[in-house]
Amino acid sequence: MKLKPLAMTIVAGGLFAAAGPSSAVLCSAVPTLSAWSALGAAGCVDPDSDSTWVFGSVTGAVPLTTSFTLTELEFAGGDVYNVAFSFAPPLTTAAGQGWAISYTATSNATQLFTAANYDTGVTEPVNGSGAVSTAHVTGTGLNLTLTSTDGSHAPPPSGETPFAGLLNIAVTDTFVTIPAGIVYNSANNSFQTGTPARAPEPISLALVGVALAGMGLVRRKRKLT
Repeated sequence: MKLKPLAMTIVAGGLFAAAGPSSAVLCSAVPTLSAWSALGAAGCVDPDSDSTWVFGSVTGAVPLTTSFTLTELEFAGGDVYNVAFSFAPPLTTAAGQGWAISYTATSNATQLFTAANYDTGVTEPVNGSGAVSTAHVTGTGLNLTLTSTDGSHAPPPSGETPFAGLLNIAVTDTFVTIPAGIVYNSANNSFQTGTPARAPEPISLALVGVALAGMGLVRRKRKLT
């Protein structure tokens, strides 16, 4: 085999090793909490496999038929992910009862999680008040709490709460009806990524280095001839 094709083959192989084949389930193919739970620790990935999302647990009366939707919006320098839950039937119980959904997310690409916001869809009785829904986002050195009261956005009106970049985050959404009659219809978590996460793996750098050395030999040979 000639040096130039060999070098190109090594480059291609190196890039393939760096990127790695993806056989994970797309989150877009996971319609409910039940289907998400069935994936176990493997979880699902966003449309371009930049991140992995793993179901944790539900407590209280959250039905596993609750719909799960993950969408990704890409922009220069980062992505925005929205995790949405739609409760069917809606969450409604006696006063003081509550529920929770937990999950984790890991960045697979060159970006870290850097911000979060939270929103809920709530129906309350006339003159009613007291829907308290909270998103807890945890990670190394982080314990962020975003509270959506009466279906309000957190933080208001539509901004995001920034934090130091994290490769892994754990999220727990809690829902509590203070007076009876409050109905939770949906919940939305939004996360932004940005800051570079990690350097290329040593083995990938080595493969690229060998390829570049091969190209150099090709150029040298041409000059001598």
